[in-house]
Amino acid sequence: MDSTRVALLKGVIEESHGRLDEAQSLYEKLLEKEPSNLLVNKRRLACIKTKPEGVTRATEGLAELVDIYPTDHECWLELASLYLSQNKYSQAAYALEELVLLAPHNVFYILKYAETLYTNGRYCQSLQNVSAHPRARRRQPRTIERANGRSCARSMGARTLGSEDGMSSLSRRPTNYNYNSAPPNCLVTRH
Repeated sequence: MDSTRVALLKGVIEESHGRLDEAQSLYEKLLEKEPSNLLVNKRRLACIKTKPEGVTRATEGLAELVDIYPTDHECWLELASLYLSQNKYSQAAYALEELVLLAPHNVFYILKYAETLYTNGRYCQSLQNVSAHPRARRRQPRTIERANGRSCARSMGARTLGSEDGMSSLSRRPTNYNYNSAPPNCLVTRH
């Protein structure tokens, strides 16, 4: 009888040849013997994700997997990615919060979390999140400045991306902005 590693390698070879159904059935047989194998679970979910309606099923499977393995960074990151692909920004933000808690030193997780909050419409919380992490400020100062600029443009009434003529929101001058009014509280910097 082959070991689990050899069987997993056979499944990966099946995947590389485009035989995803065979690979998935092999992974499911392996999981019957050893249901706690994280690598086999991940490969099975990767096969599921490629099928029609597979993103939803893979999301559900990953949500169950992070309940079993709450400290696996890759699972949380993939779960956030799947939620983002389905425009489920609140759920993606939750998954990214977990990543920031697991690895508070990882600037990528912090910026991805802030970007998701920003996309979800929570501009001030996004800026506060990034600004609160000194490592993010030190390593990515231009990214934070750009995020602050987008928030300013957004708060002044600029149109969003994907508008009828395809121009970006920062390339337009807002037409309905009162330049005498104060900026939103979250954008005022205090020294």
